[in-house]
Amino acid sequence: MTREERMDMRRCRNETQRNHLRWIDEHGVSIISVSSRADDEVIDAPWTYSIGFWQQYCHPEVLIVGLDQTLSGRLINWMNRAIRDEGRRFENGAALDDVLEGDYVCFFQPIPQQDFGDWFASDRWFYGGNDQFEAVQMIWPDLQKRYPWESAASPSFRALQPILGSLPKSAVQ
Repeated sequence: MTREERMDMRRCRNETQRNHLRWIDEHGVSIISVSSRADDEVIDAPWTYSIGFWQQYCHPEVLIVGLDQTLSGRLINWMNRAIRDEGRRFENGAALDDVLEGDYVCFFQPIPQQDFGDWFASDRWFYGGNDQFEAVQMIWPDLQKRYPWESAASPSFRALQPILGSLPKSAVQ
């Protein structure tokens, strides 16, 4: 699917999809937040992700799992400006300490396409029903700067932030 085909309003089935196209056209990104839910005592973590980074900047879409959705939306908007205006890249295992206040290091790990699952439903629609885009997961620490793979991390924190791709290189050394 070409850029022009993706941005054609006639393909939209509802106002939500039309809004995605408008936001991508005007701002470079649209942001989706999916609320957590509790089913049969299983709690799914909320997640937020970008739509448009791959098309607009050839930058992987960004997924943030388990973090407050308002904060996640602000972070993706900040990343959009940083990518667009400064040429920043949040990808390929980058470990960055300027994403969250307080010198918390966030990792940006590639997500294999076979692990996209239901995480990117609107991206799949936007890119024409296939997985012809790349994506990264922003992995963030808890307040004590522990990561989900560390033994000191609480079980609830681990459940809040499942890791979809591989662990950062520093975690497996």
